[in-house]
Amino acid sequence: MNRQAFPSGAVTWAAVIVSGTAKAAGGIAVYKDPNCGCCHAWADVLAKAGFSVVFEDVTDLPAIKVRYNVPDAMVSSHTGVVEGKYLEAHVPLEAL
Repeated sequence: MNRQAFPSGAVTWAAVIVSGTAKAAGGIAVYKDPNCGCCHAWADVLAKAGFSVVFEDVTDLPAIKVRYNVPDAMVSSHTGVVEGKYLEAHVPLEAL
């Protein structure tokens, strides 16, 4: 998976750095637009790395962004949440 594979307007490296214990805790919730196709590719990478990924299609994605205080400049088509911290866009495994 590389940066060029995703839409050029997407913020691909925006993230809140989460400690390695997130993997041990086991789960990432991914809130996404029902029409987004890129989210599953990112989640597949996470799942192969040992994370348990749960999707939730939401029609009011901006409300999720507000709930987790995602800055406007970092907004993407999905938000992952691990232990109350957000992961916005396609966060590379190395950042988790």
